[in-house]
Amino acid sequence: MIEFLSASEMPNWITLILGANLIGLLTWLWRKRKVSHITGLEVSLNESTMQINSEESHAVVFEFANRTDKRVIVLHPIVKNRTELFPISKRTSEDIAQRTSELKFLDQCGGYSQHVVTIDTGQNAHTALPLKEIPPELISRISKRPSILFSRKYFTLEYEVLYGKRWYKVSTNY
Repeated sequence: MIEFLSASEMPNWITLILGANLIGLLTWLWRKRKVSHITGLEVSLNESTMQINSEESHAVVFEFANRTDKRVIVLHPIVKNRTELFPISKRTSEDIAQRTSELKFLDQCGGYSQHVVTIDTGQNAHTALPLKEIPPELISRISKRPSILFSRKYFTLEYEVLYGKRWYKVSTNY
């Protein structure tokens, strides 16, 4: 049997087939990975208030600013992995099984109803999340703290982006 395998170069074919499958798997995993940001797509947090059912509430506003040279489509932003330092309002919609809060973008009527937004170069899109209270250091600390080097302190913001012809899954710790 060993003579047959050596003569027919079967080990070489097996290595070639397994190698091709492994390269394909690694390429697929690389394309599905999450990135922490997209260069030119800036996400800033601001303190604000908003009304839910005619009741005033504290809120954190997420502003997506497109500083790229292409149109950007942002889909399904969610806040997940919240800590106790980031207390959301009881009136906020939340998936209690996964402790996630879905964010919706501001529409033309002034309500938060859009799951998808297209942002042209130089334009902004807004979404907000009602909170019980805003910790005093939250906004200033988040804006000064690079999220790439540090682990999550308050929450993780995840969303999908179509930039050019490529899809990206973005996951940023705050």
